[in-house]
Amino acid sequence: MMPYSNKAKKLNEDTLFFLFYLFGNDYIQISAANELYRRDWRYHKDERIWLT
Repeated sequence: MMPYSNKAKKLNEDTLFFLFYLFGNDYIQISAANELYRRDWRYHKDERIWLT
């Protein structure tokens, strides 16, 4: 079985955002955030939004 982070590379951005917000404080949220970051998205901690 592939680790979730490898599977995240195949997901579209809408799905990654969904997983990020649905699975707070979970490994899935971290994997989604890492993949979004890899795709040049940045999370603004004060505003709590993703920016590109």
